Amino acid sequence: AYSYAEIAIEKEVRGEEFSRWLYLTSESTEEKVREVISDDFPLKNEVTDFKAIRGDRDQPFMKINVRLKADNSVRKIGSSFALNPIAFDLSAFEKPEERKYLVRLNYPVFVQDSITTDLKNFFGYSPDLPAPVKLESKYGYLRSAFAESKGNVINVRSLFINSGEYPPEEYKDFYSFIELVRKSVRNSIIILNKK
Repeated sequence: AYSYAEIAIEKEVRGEEFSRWLYLTSESTEEKVREVISDDFPLKNEVTDFKAIRGDRDQPFMKINVRLKADNSVRKIGSSFALNPIAFDLSAFEKPEERKYLVRLNYPVFVQDSITTDLKNFFGYSPDLPAPVKLESKYGYLRSAFAESKGNVINVRSLFINSGEYPPEEYKDFYSFIELVRKSVRNSIIILNKK
């Protein structure tokens, strides 16, 4: 009964992601958009609804609203449940020992989203929320905060990675920042304890 969580995600996309979503929402089929959404979130999921909202045509961003059932996002631990966090896609950054050349980010990477997890399937349980996260370095920042509201847990987070050139001798430090982001997100597990 507790193998999935109902999740709503509001994501603001800019830059290359904006271009990708603009193309998808104007040139692709609904089935293709659902497939891309499923691929964008590492949890096995079923997209139940999505909407792309674009303001003025001259604005360089849009909001993507997605509702999904995330399978296998819930683990039972004794009499409690653990809700797995949704990771950022940072797969483009390879390990330092595999990196031989300069890394150039022509544009900053910016991801801002709000993830709402519906707790209605967990009646009789109360959430133990992760502590807020504030990571800052010369390579960028991660900010993440959790709140409980009306039977939901809301995670608002922002990831910013500065544009720039990172030679192989500096890449190890840059990659350490990326790994710290991954670890911080991975450790942002919501524990649901019996009341």
